[in-house]
Amino acid sequence: MNHNKKNSLKNKSNLDKVKRQNQLGFDFINQKQTKTKSVKIIKIYNKIKQGILKIIHKLKRQLIHIKHIFIKSIGKLSFIIRLYKKFASIQIDIQKKKNKAFWIGIIIFTIIFISSFLFVSFDETKHFKTTKELQQYFTSINYRLDAIRYNNAPVPRVFTETLPKDFEFIENRHHRKDAFIKFLLPLILKVNEEIEEERKQLLTIAYKIRNEIILTKQQLDFLYKLAEKYKTDVNDLPSLIKKVDKISVALAIAQSAQETGWGTSHFLLDGNALFAQWTWSYDGMLPRSREKNLNHRVKTFPTLLDSVRSYALVLNSTKYYSGYRNMRLIFRNKGQVYDGISLVETLKYYSTTKEYIDLVSRIITSNALYNFETAKLSKEELEPKKSIFNK
Repeated sequence: MNHNKKNSLKNKSNLDKVKRQNQLGFDFINQKQTKTKSVKIIKIYNKIKQGILKIIHKLKRQLIHIKHIFIKSIGKLSFIIRLYKKFASIQIDIQKKKNKAFWIGIIIFTIIFISSFLFVSFDETKHFKTTKELQQYFTSINYRLDAIRYNNAPVPRVFTETLPKDFEFIENRHHRKDAFIKFLLPLILKVNEEIEEERKQLLTIAYKIRNEIILTKQQLDFLYKLAEKYKTDVNDLPSLIKKVDKISVALAIAQSAQETGWGTSHFLLDGNALFAQWTWSYDGMLPRSREKNLNHRVKTFPTLLDSVRSYALVLNSTKYYSGYRNMRLIFRNKGQVYDGISLVETLKYYSTTKEYIDLVSRIITSNALYNFETAKLSKEELEPKKSIFNK
């Protein structure tokens, strides 16, 4: 009799727990029934955003200079004047402007261009026309790798948008390596900063769920969106927490150096592809030489920062790199700094080159890239000692 009474109380306790979960917005029995309208709106928004980004990407190379005019403009009026002055060289007669096709083209272009600013959050990226301009800027802010390596100096918040076309013509190998690491290091640290912010919010949500504290609508939306981004069941928080973690800095630099020939690859110079990621979409770049049985292309990106973000997401979300994430978790649990050489051993699916792991390991060792694993971005952007752009 007492045994039945205990079972009855236990069942009632479990039922109360399920009810509390339902009140929190988490129905672990039937997830589909608890999805709110806001989640559906987010999915629709993401689809629209992806569609617009594809259109924007095709025009990105032509819009780079105009974008910088926009950023530097004081107001919208100034931007519009500069925008149309940019195309004034077409020298179209005023009377011919009545042509409908011309105005339709202008309207479509304007809508697409303005949409790019509405849907894409601008990072404080810098555009350098030449390698000389890039190196002069590094010098003007006293950007030195040895100070970062040996004195733990902060890394300047210099986010290069695209690499100058003449970067491949740096003859001195050591100078090219130095410039390559200088432009890439802040980008990797910036992406790690973004991931750590996601992780911080995720851990807060996990704490509230464990303690049965009601989540806000924003937190619930964020959780569903994050789970979708990292291809994880929203109910599997341990797996999601394992995925949302920063990447190895040394390994990222070494892989990019290997994939781009230290900045000489046309995939990088023409498509901002830092890690030679494959795609089967026609908007990718066609490899100059590939095996007959393969039909892939190399994925291109609007900016270098977008390329690093994509690389980090691939390592953090796809099934092929679960070994990478497992080893990274071991380092985190032990409170140890990431070891890029150990982590590269888990990337056997990253390249078809048989010697790939050995090549990347040698790059890390011979260039002492492990010294950058604990590097941090400066709290604010450093100002140049003197302007190098008003000459």
